[in-house]
Amino acid sequence: MEAAGSSLVLALGLVLISGVVHGIQRSVARGNLKRNGMLGIRTKVTMSSDEAWEAGHLAARPWTRAGVWVGCSSAAVTAVIATGQLIAGTGSPILLLLPAAGLVVVVVLLLLGTRDANAAGRAAKVSRSED
Repeated sequence: MEAAGSSLVLALGLVLISGVVHGIQRSVARGNLKRNGMLGIRTKVTMSSDEAWEAGHLAARPWTRAGVWVGCSSAAVTAVIATGQLIAGTGSPILLLLPAAGLVVVVVLLLLGTRDANAAGRAAKVSRSED
């Protein structure tokens, strides 16, 4: 049963991470989150200009959306299974693999988004310098 409780804690963490990523992406898309030192994809390239910031976040959006979806989905499945195990009085440490795998996938997707954000930010800098 201890594994079920731990899985629920990991699932909550996935929901929190997904919520923060979703909120940041929505704020940038609406123009409410400008370049800053606290939130967003803060790399040397994306922080170099407002154009690079916006282009980078736009390019990363498919990856971050997928990360939010994976995070929330794996958290929901984990919560359902863990709750069932708690009610039944059973539990298996193998359940910890589901939220852990979800977290790994979310991190990989965010890294892929960062890669695309940097590429788009560089392109925005080049087009800006050509103007």
